[in-house]
Amino acid sequence: MRRSAVAVALISSVLAVSAVRPATAQTTVDVDGYLARLEQAQTALRDPSVDPAEALGAARAALSLPVQVTWPDGSSVVVTDGALLGTADDGDDAAAVSATEARLEAAFAAASSAKTATAPDPARIASAISSAYGGEVEAPSWTERILSRITQAFGWLLEHTLGALVGTTAGTAIAWLFVIAAVAAFLWFGRRSRFGIVPEARTDVAASEVAIVDWRRAADEALARGDQNEAVMALYHVLVHTLASRGVVREAPSLTAGECRWAVRRERPGLAVPIERATAAFERVAYGKQDAAAGDVDALRAAEQEAKRA
Repeated sequence: MRRSAVAVALISSVLAVSAVRPATAQTTVDVDGYLARLEQAQTALRDPSVDPAEALGAARAALSLPVQVTWPDGSSVVVTDGALLGTADDGDDAAAVSATEARLEAAFAAASSAKTATAPDPARIASAISSAYGGEVEAPSWTERILSRITQAFGWLLEHTLGALVGTTAGTAIAWLFVIAAVAAFLWFGRRSRFGIVPEARTDVAASEVAIVDWRRAADEALARGDQNEAVMALYHVLVHTLASRGVVREAPSLTAGECRWAVRRERPGLAVPIERATAAFERVAYGKQDAAAGDVDALRAAEQEAKRA
């Protein structure tokens, strides 16, 4: 009975949060279209004959955010104004132009890299995982697989039905009231049934800090030895730990890079681009048995810093 009540409250919370959507129009483009927008925005910022404030406005108009970018593998990510441009406008238009240009260059490089990245061989991935765990890989149970499929189908249904219906100011206000009531109910039922909302939240803080310092030290030691591959592996653990501390993913040995990307797209879509690049670097080294490429270590560090700020 208690678990049923918790499940009902959780579903209500998901419904409510999905209902609260901004009324901003959103377009969909492929990677080439996104790269073209980035290039057009950079061109506007680099024009010396244009006033900095006007250049910023022209760049934002060229980007036309938010935009949903579809990748060659069929996945997609929503890029928002805050995630791409940040808070570069601090009153100094010239400084804002420089900061915005730097962020756009980084976004262009990340999108170009993701576009040309080669998907790892599934057979080699399975072999690497089996080897890493001594041939004993804990596969998800049938119950977990079914629940995962149901969750994905439910999310798709919300995205294409309820999310499209709520777009008015009155509807948004009602949805927020529903969110508050649903979350309060969920927390109340969770406390009564001793249901752990985020199991990682119960982890001892001191032990958590030791774990992340150990991985950072491992990365530093690997870099000191010139072992880029080992550094990439260690920094990926640091990234997962940071995401787990913010409730985006679960911190577990069985968490795959694909699951990490899927969770970030769902929970923190603004982080999708740097996380895509970081997990791709990890997969090439850990599963593809390739040497770390130039910039892979920086990509993982940058993604971890973005996750900290999220």
